[in-house]
Amino acid sequence: MELLRTQYEKQYTLLKRRLEETETDNEHLTEQYRSSSKELLLYKNLIDAPNDPNSPTQSKDYQQLKLTINQILEENQYLYSELNRFKTTDPVYDQVKLLETTNKNLKLKLTKTLEECEQLRLINKKLYQQCQQQTSSPKQVS
Repeated sequence: MELLRTQYEKQYTLLKRRLEETETDNEHLTEQYRSSSKELLLYKNLIDAPNDPNSPTQSKDYQQLKLTINQILEENQYLYSELNRFKTTDPVYDQVKLLETTNKNLKLKLTKTLEECEQLRLINKKLYQQCQQQTSSPKQVS
């Protein structure tokens, strides 16, 4: 009886923990859903604002938001160009490019060599089979 009670408690504890984990996951998903829904509604209002006079997004807010988005896009472009410039001016960049090219050429040579080896292996196999056939068949005396 004690054994059954212990097993039951273990199962109960395990199930309770799973339930709590699932509830936590559900809460996170619900929160993400709400957040995504709000974002979607904001984007929809942003898109509809110039065309829809009844849109909850006022034109002033729309213009400010559009200006902010454009500023962020410009900033991203600037940062991207800076990053690209940094990458290309870094001496290591040239070394990495050289190594990549060398590695690519090595891979091509290795592939070609492997193909040649496979062809040689097949030829060798055929020759071996022919040799086996010649030694196993009786020789004709002329």
